[in-house]
This record gives sequence, structure tokens and C-alpha cells, in this order.
Amino acid sequence: MNKWTLLAAGLVLAVFLAMFSVPTHGFSTPDGKAIMEDRCGGCHGLDRITSKTKDRAGWQTTVNRMIGKGATLNDEEKAALIDYLVSK
Repeated sequence: MNKWTLLAAGLVLAVFLAMFSVPTHGFSTPDGKAIMEDRCGGCHGLDRITSKTKDRAGWQTTVNRMIGKGATLNDEEKAALIDYLVSK
């Protein structure tokens, strides 16, 4: 192997190792079901929520209305919750 091949292989290995050694600092995709249980379940029975069938626009309207009534969700949590509600 010449020095350029070894250098390229070393760079690829370094990038690969760096990808898997970066800490996540607790960041992950929010769990829509857990958000529903935690944020919605305090005021509503979960069966009230899960028994409803709405399209994305319907759930967006409902979630926005609940935020207007005091539910606290950041944009990422809101998106995860709506994704979950649409898919259930």
C-alpha cells in the first residue's frame, strides 16, 4: 500500500469512529405516544383520545386548540404527537 491509500483508509476510519462516539446529550426523536400519555392524559382519558379518528389536518386543529387552552408542547413534540395520532 502506498502512503495515500493508508491516509485515505485512516481518514475513513476516523470519520466512522467519530460518527459513533459523538454523545447524543439526551436528544432523540420525541415519542408521540409518551407525549400523549404525559401531556394529554392529565386532562383527558386516553380512551377519549385514542377512540378518535382524524386526518392530519384534524389532529393539527385539535392539538393547536389544546395548546391554546394551556397544553405545553414545543414544535418537535407537537409534530411527534400529531404523527402518532394520525398513525394510531
